[in-house]
Amino acid sequence: MAPRRSVRQRKWRMSMSAFAATSLTGKRRLTRMLALGLATLLAVAPGTALFAQTDRQTPLDDLSTPPDFLGEWQSRPEYSLSLDECLRLAMDQNLDIAVQGYERGISETGIDSAKSAYDSVISSTFNETEINSQNANPFSGPPSFEIKSRTFSTNWNDPTMWGGSFNVFFQGQKQRSTFSGLDPQYSTTLNFTYQQSILRSLGRKVNEAPIVIARNNLRISDSQFRDTVMATLESTESAYWELVFARRDLEVKRGSLTLAQGLLEINKAKVEVGTLAPIDVTQAEAGVAGRLEDLVVAIGSLLTAEDNLRQLLNPGHDHGIWNSTLIPSDEPQFAMADPDLQEAIEIAKKRRPELQQQRISIESNAQQQMIDRKAKRWDLILEGRYNLEGLEGRSEAFMLDTDFGDALRELDDTEFADWTAQATLIIPIHNRAAKSRYVSSRLRHEQSQVRLDQLMLAAEIDVRRKVRDVKVNTQRVRAAQKNRELQEKNVNAEEKKYENGMSTSFQVLEIQEDLATAESQENRAKVDFQKSLAALERAKGTLLEARNIEISNLQDLGDPDFSGGTYGLSGSGR
Repeated sequence: MAPRRSVRQRKWRMSMSAFAATSLTGKRRLTRMLALGLATLLAVAPGTALFAQTDRQTPLDDLSTPPDFLGEWQSRPEYSLSLDECLRLAMDQNLDIAVQGYERGISETGIDSAKSAYDSVISSTFNETEINSQNANPFSGPPSFEIKSRTFSTNWNDPTMWGGSFNVFFQGQKQRSTFSGLDPQYSTTLNFTYQQSILRSLGRKVNEAPIVIARNNLRISDSQFRDTVMATLESTESAYWELVFARRDLEVKRGSLTLAQGLLEINKAKVEVGTLAPIDVTQAEAGVAGRLEDLVVAIGSLLTAEDNLRQLLNPGHDHGIWNSTLIPSDEPQFAMADPDLQEAIEIAKKRRPELQQQRISIESNAQQQMIDRKAKRWDLILEGRYNLEGLEGRSEAFMLDTDFGDALRELDDTEFADWTAQATLIIPIHNRAAKSRYVSSRLRHEQSQVRLDQLMLAAEIDVRRKVRDVKVNTQRVRAAQKNRELQEKNVNAEEKKYENGMSTSFQVLEIQEDLATAESQENRAKVDFQKSLAALERAKGTLLEARNIEISNLQDLGDPDFSGGTYGLSGSGR
């Protein structure tokens, strides 16, 4: 007996080795054959010890009755939803687009902030002073004196775009003093000053560089907004087609369950009349149970697909989309597609948002490098000053009685004017801070150019993949359609063989499952084809144009085909 057991053990090992080497589909079929074989043993030998471990059997009479949550899902109202409506809702309500929209406003404030360096400033001061003091020199006047004064001054400073600063200063004062020859005394001062840096910041180009950088940041924000809209549209389309697939797959699973239930009824009738063994009913019941599980999973996938789409659309809880069963009204269309790879790559190099953003960053880094290069120089500051003064008051000794108005009028007289011209040379020792900033900006500029090359390569690879996906999915659809047609013929032939007693329930169930798989594969191929078309348009940076959507009033992104308008989203969606 020992040699016989050894032979059986070797055969079992050989069977397991063959099972491990079988393809995935073959493994699934072998697993089901083993399960059905075990079910046969349990049905044939109910009196064995193995079967005696439990008295319960699983009745399949109610397998077609859906669980409560499925019944609740089926009772919801239906909402017909087109792809155009989805795209419009996404553009209007999607939170990613809303969040990114704020970035543009934030970037616009950066431009005003950069321009504020050239805002004029006016400051005014009023001062009142009283001084009581002793005189230490008895020969220079009385032993004590008192001074009371009121002073008003105003200053206007106006930085210029060519690196200078213009300043106007006015001061008027009334002073009463027991020590002065004029009591009260009125004095006025009017001063004009202009200061200009010659070596570091002379000219508009270097002084406007911070404004140029701020405008570039706005252009980058606009490009990022455009990229967010395209990403949202692609995600919305993908979610919509996934919903289409989920509904189609649900119908496939329902059809498969119906076929299995029909076979079960036929087998039960044949068993009753004695033309079929009870094991065929068991096999048919197992088929129904498996198909029902597939149906439940398909419904769960459909509900998930609906929620994924709702998240992108953000319709609001009072919208019909929120609590309804979504019925997509558009079907995936198929037409032979053969996109030109080189043309797609050239378009992507011009239109992809991340490439536009990087080119703009290179411009900004060049501006910053220019600023830092000039900042490490010596500086020569030229300054010119022109001063006018007026002095009036009351004096009994000089028979003088004038007021503040007379002091103001004296400012028209240049007899007491003075001027100053000054040149200041600034020579920084070591100047390590400025030199470090320049080296940093130069390296950052070089890094941004290498980064552009990196992004260009990644963009080209991405476009190649997307073009390949379109071509592959085109062939997938054709092959899947042919496979489904052949599987339909195969099912019809197998059912006729079964009716004539030339096939078994197991074989019919397998062929029916092959048909369901073929139908699901065809639906998946068509949906993937639609998704790959949208993905290719986004990879080229042309998804908005392909869907007839315009984002207007954006800054010039370096695209020769760019045109502006009023800021916002518009278009039909497709």
